[in-house]
Amino acid sequence: MLLFIFFKDSLVKKVNQNKLKEINRKKNNVINLEQFKIKKEIEKRPNNSDNYIKLSFTLNDDNEKVGFNLNGKKKNLTKKELLIHAIELNPKNPLALNNLSCQLSVHDTVTILMNGKKQRLSRIDLLKLAIKNKPNYANAYCNLGVSMEKKGVSHILFGDNKWLTPKTAYIKALEIDPFHSIAYNNLALCLFRSEEKADLNLCYPNKNLSAQDLFIKSIQCDHQNSEAFYNLSTTLKDEKEKISIKISNKSIPFDKQSLLIMAIHFNPSHANAYYNLAILLNKKGQRAIALKINGKNNSFNEIELYIRAIECDKKHSRSYYNLGLILHRNQAIILDIDGEYKVLDKASLFKLAIQYQPNFTDAYFNLALCMKNLHSKVDLIVENKPLLLNKVELLEKVLSLDPNHELATNELSKVSYEDKN
Repeated sequence: MLLFIFFKDSLVKKVNQNKLKEINRKKNNVINLEQFKIKKEIEKRPNNSDNYIKLSFTLNDDNEKVGFNLNGKKKNLTKKELLIHAIELNPKNPLALNNLSCQLSVHDTVTILMNGKKQRLSRIDLLKLAIKNKPNYANAYCNLGVSMEKKGVSHILFGDNKWLTPKTAYIKALEIDPFHSIAYNNLALCLFRSEEKADLNLCYPNKNLSAQDLFIKSIQCDHQNSEAFYNLSTTLKDEKEKISIKISNKSIPFDKQSLLIMAIHFNPSHANAYYNLAILLNKKGQRAIALKINGKNNSFNEIELYIRAIECDKKHSRSYYNLGLILHRNQAIILDIDGEYKVLDKASLFKLAIQYQPNFTDAYFNLALCMKNLHSKVDLIVENKPLLLNKVELLEKVLSLDPNHELATNELSKVSYEDKN
């Protein structure tokens, strides 16, 4: 009977995998047909900038290449290379300029031949050009605000010698498009950090909106905006507080937990949502929670939520740390680390927390508490460098990061006394 059930389950799994392969095959055929049509257009009109943008949309991965004939020569280009070529053909193409900016990291630059001259451009440069050529380009203003924030640029001189900040960039995007969900979300984050309010007179006359109001507006503009659901959950003071969101003329109440569930529903890889949900389960004394992920119902307890957060983001240091706090001294957990299953005890989890967050004060302190022998050393990777530290050195590291860490001060005094005696 057991053999039959095992075989049956395997058979169902195999059938489902075959169905998935068939769906993916059909999807790829659609993409290939679309690519085929665009490639033919390029052969007919090789100097049409828009065709290269259209071809870039058919690539799912940034490193994926597409082959096509250009003026009798075979070309294999990535999404980034296609967009560069589109700009070289038409330096005023706002969509190509905006989309290329999204392909660059914050500190990256790209060299482009524009009007016979080679120019080295950053993300911000590309977006300024996009807006110059299309002044009412809401997406470009929104991306400009993001690029400024990520690069730590507080303001830039823009347009008619006016200063533009990330906040004013998002407001400008909303003045152009009052239904821009991402701009509401990003503006809300700006305000949430500074505890300000936004004066959006063009969108909402005579009304100052708080960060919470703007997160709600973001959700109302896009009911599937995972980040807005997650960010709204962080504005609620505790697990009991509720907030109502009017969606499709119906007012729906949400608490912290239900907002996090929605964030995960629309983005099953949202590491921070799993992490915060695990903390919430602990506070509420709730043993497990049901989540629907990729169409399947799953039950997760606190430990499983932290593991899920790590699966979504292997550098999620706080999940490693909290798992370390949960485990007892003689317990261990199995995790997939870089494709290899490893057995990790409390100390190993704290070490990983430090590896991915080198100034994690409490991780150093709790790692020190794991060490029974005063003179034995623990191997760490800090800022990609191997280190060997004993218990005293770990506690001294805690105090170098936080001189007022009372527990570390007491433990160090205790350790020093034991060492002398």
